[in-house]
Amino acid sequence: MLHVPRRLLNVLAVLAPATMCLGVQPPTQGTLQEDPLVTSDSDEASLQESRWKRLAQAAQDVRQNMQDAGLTEETILDQLTTLLKATELYLETYPEDLKALNLKASLCGELRNDTCVDNTALDMLQIQPENIQTGLQWAAYYASTDRNQRALEIVDILLNSKPEGLMYLNAWIITAREIDPSLIDARFQELIATPETLPQALAFITARRQSDVWHAMELNDLLFAMHPDDPEVMKNRGHSLRAANRFADAREVLGKLPEEHLADPKIAYLYSDCHYADHEFDRAHEIMSSIDLDSIDSASGLQRRLTFMLPLRKQAAESWPTELDRRVVDAAEDTNPKVRLMIDGQPVEVELFLDEAPNTVAAFLAMTSRGLYDNTPFGQVQTGFRSIGGTLPIGVPYSLPTERALPGSRDFYSGTLAMYLPMASNENSAGCEWCIYHFPAPHLNQERTVFGRVTDGLETVRSMREDSHLDAVEIIRSPDVDVDPIVIDATGNRRPFSEVMEQFTLPVLEPDPDRNTSEE
Repeated sequence: MLHVPRRLLNVLAVLAPATMCLGVQPPTQGTLQEDPLVTSDSDEASLQESRWKRLAQAAQDVRQNMQDAGLTEETILDQLTTLLKATELYLETYPEDLKALNLKASLCGELRNDTCVDNTALDMLQIQPENIQTGLQWAAYYASTDRNQRALEIVDILLNSKPEGLMYLNAWIITAREIDPSLIDARFQELIATPETLPQALAFITARRQSDVWHAMELNDLLFAMHPDDPEVMKNRGHSLRAANRFADAREVLGKLPEEHLADPKIAYLYSDCHYADHEFDRAHEIMSSIDLDSIDSASGLQRRLTFMLPLRKQAAESWPTELDRRVVDAAEDTNPKVRLMIDGQPVEVELFLDEAPNTVAAFLAMTSRGLYDNTPFGQVQTGFRSIGGTLPIGVPYSLPTERALPGSRDFYSGTLAMYLPMASNENSAGCEWCIYHFPAPHLNQERTVFGRVTDGLETVRSMREDSHLDAVEIIRSPDVDVDPIVIDATGNRRPFSEVMEQFTLPVLEPDPDRNTSEE
C-alpha cells in the first residue's frame, strides 16, 4: 500500500472513482463532499475551481510531507507519483488548464520522467506558443542534469517556431558554449551562408552581445564585410561597436545611415550615446532632443530611459565648458600629482585632483607608495560604464571620509577616477577600491568622490575585459608636501593612515604562470 496523504486520496476519489487501479484505497465513506450538479457555464467554472483548489491543496500537503526528515526516498516517490496521477486525471477533463500543466511539468521533472516532461512542455507551448519561459524551463530541465546535448536539441526545436527569438538564441549560445564553443561560430557560418537567414544572423549577433561583447564584434565584422551597405547590418554593427566601447567607429557607421533609419528612436538614442561618450555633448543633446517621445511605445521602457537621460544630456552640455576651462588652468599650472597605471601591459596616465580631493588623493598615493595596488586584478569591468580597480585579496582596515561635495568638486566624465562606494547609503564607506569611468556619469555628480582623470590611454581603459589586470602603479609626480591622510578605523575613529596601516600586510599569492604582463 502506498503512503499517500488522506487529502490526496479524497482528491483522487473525486476526480476518478476508479482510483483503485493506482493501488490506492479510496477514502472512507462520508469524507468527501459530492460535486454539485452542473446546470450552467458558471456552475462548470465553479466546479473546475473547486476541483483545482482540492488538487492544489493536495500538492501543498505532499510538499509539506516531503519536508519530513523521516520519509524514505521510496515514500516520497510514491507520493509524487500519486499526485501526478491525480493531476493527469484532472487534465483529462480540463486539458488546457495551465496551472495544472505547470504542476504536471514540475512533478514530471522531480520524477525524472523525460517523456512526461517533453510531452507536457509541448502541450503548454501549443496552448501558449509565446510563453518563452516555458521553453527555457524545458531546456533547463536537461541542462540542470548535465545533459547539455539534449538541452541544445530542445532549444533547436524552440527556434524552429521562433528563429529570431533573442532569449532562445541566448540559451542556445550558452548551452553550445558548455558543449563546444566552436559550435557557435559554426552556427553563425550557417546563418550567413544565404540571404534568407540574414535576419537570423543579425538576431544571433544581438544575442551573443549579451554574453560576450567581444566575440559578437568579431561576428559582426564578418557580416559587415559581406553587407557593408545594408541598413540593418549597419545598425546592428553600430550596437556592437557601442557595446565594445568603440564609440567613434560606431558614430562613423551610424552617420552613414539613411535619414529615415536615424529617425528611429532606438537608433537616435544609440547615435546620441556615441557622441556623448566622447564629450560631444551639444550634438548628443541635439540628437536626443529630436526624438518624439510621444511616438514611442511606453511599454518598451525606451520612453522612460529617454525621459531620464535627456536632462542629463543637457546638464553635461551646460557644465562641459566650465570643465574645459578648469583643465586649461590645470595644464597651465602643471602642479597636480600624476601617476601611470600599467593595465595589461599598456600605460594609462592619470592626473590627480589634489585641490579638489586632497585627502583621497593622499590615500591613493599612500597605497601606491606601499606597492599595494601592484599586480592586482580589476574587481569588475562593466564595459560601457566603468572598471573597478584597487581590489585587494583582503580588505583594508579603514574607510575614507567623503570629499564628494567639497567646494570645486569635479564631475563625472569619460576617464574620471572616483572612489568606489560599496554602501551607497554610507558616504564614508569607500575603502581602497576606485573606479575609472568609460562613459560620462553625471547622475553620480557629488554622489562619489572624484579624485582624478585619465589624460592619456583612455582607449586602453575602454578595451579592458573581465580578466584585465593592474600590473603596477607608478608615481610620476608627487605633491610638494607629503600628507598622511586621515582615515576611519574599524571602531569609527578618525586616525592617520600610517597608524592604521602599521600592521597591515597582504597575503603572499602564488604568481600566475600563464599570465604575460609584457608589452606587445
